[in-house]
Amino acid sequence: MRTQPGVRQRSFVVDGQGEAAPVAPDTRPNGRDDPAGRARNRRVELIIPTA
Repeated sequence: MRTQPGVRQRSFVVDGQGEAAPVAPDTRPNGRDDPAGRARNRRVELIIPTA
């Protein structure tokens, strides 16, 4: 993940959330699969601490 000099590897923390923190439901109200919801849940979030 390091792409620039001066960014230390230990500055990054990896925390997989998987099914624990979805941003959208994987199923529709009728119980059928919702591909758009599953697509929204496939994501990477970067949080950059300031201090």
